[in-house]
Amino acid sequence: ATGSAAATATVAAVAAGAVGGGGDPDGPEMSFHVSVYKNVNVSLAFQKKTLSFTPPAAAGPGPIVFTKVAFSHDSKHLVAVADEGNIFSMVIWDWAKQDGKVVAQTHLEQKDGARINVTRVRFNPSDKGHLTTSGPYSLRQWTVDSSQQTIAPKGILPDNKAKENFVDHAWMVGRGAAEGDRRMVAVTDGPSAHDNLAKDGRGFFMMIFEMGESGL
Repeated sequence: ATGSAAATATVAAVAAGAVGGGGDPDGPEMSFHVSVYKNVNVSLAFQKKTLSFTPPAAAGPGPIVFTKVAFSHDSKHLVAVADEGNIFSMVIWDWAKQDGKVVAQTHLEQKDGARINVTRVRFNPSDKGHLTTSGPYSLRQWTVDSSQQTIAPKGILPDNKAKENFVDHAWMVGRGAAEGDRRMVAVTDGPSAHDNLAKDGRGFFMMIFEMGESGL
């Protein structure tokens, strides 16, 4: 993932380092990290900043493998997602500050038939407290409560219409909240888990959502 600052190029590389036993209360702690590289200029090598994270007991005993990352529109916040294990994890850092502290996090049990699959995570360009994720048969929005350091999920489509193979989504950035920043586009491709669509052999859709008072 790359930041949006024009003066420098900022890149986040996902890397997991583990020490100890994670969710075992009697064992040593397990910590993970995401590395951020900032290209100051063409003659200076990348400078690395490491954002550490020690998961709570809710994250379970296994390792957390972050595979997707994204910067907020102002490049000050960074989100990382892990969706491949039995626990779905999302962590947000205020990485631009010196301490690079965790702003919020969530850890949810992955359930058969209702897994949170993520191939893309994005911040709302107008609101760092609002994120969206898309992936196979999964399209969700997330609300950040920084005072409680939590992230709460919310569906965008009814369950019977969300069974599509979402391959990507993006915010339609415009010239203000009254225009593009209030809309998000999601694209599906391939087989549908929706019975009627599967029978018809259709699988490609482009859906446009608009922000309201309660979200998308």
